[in-house]
Amino acid sequence: MEAPLTVNGTAHRLPLEDRALLLDVLRDRLRLTGAKRSCDVQVCGACTVLVGGEPVSSCCFLAHDAIGREVCTIEGYAAQESFAAVAEAFSRHNAFQCGYCAPGFLMTLKPLLERGALRSRADVEREFAGNLCRCTGYRAILDAICDLAGIAP
Repeated sequence: MEAPLTVNGTAHRLPLEDRALLLDVLRDRLRLTGAKRSCDVQVCGACTVLVGGEPVSSCCFLAHDAIGREVCTIEGYAAQESFAAVAEAFSRHNAFQCGYCAPGFLMTLKPLLERGALRSRADVEREFAGNLCRCTGYRAILDAICDLAGIAP
């Protein structure tokens, strides 16, 4: 069955199996490889994308459930003007080493910054508890997020 999907502002018509996962469609069909496969059970955050403006674990999200809703991947976010400040803050804090988890952290961050939902370090720690990083020990990542949200680290 062909289904319409809008990803990063571009409309696509793709043949989709009923059980097709959004992560597989993005990576294998659209060649958008920013979202990473890691745990396949919604606990690490590496596959996070936005669907209808909200973060979802694309490893467990059916592609059919994205029909009629805008999907935004790290590739789409990186093309937005607002991303430059985010990239600069993460670079300034040396927040990422290997970068495997970076797309998930950044896609989780985007709607939180837009809503002004991060008001304290405790908010940051709570909101990012579902994003795992195996390299940095989190301090620099959380410091960069606090910096962007105007919170004292």
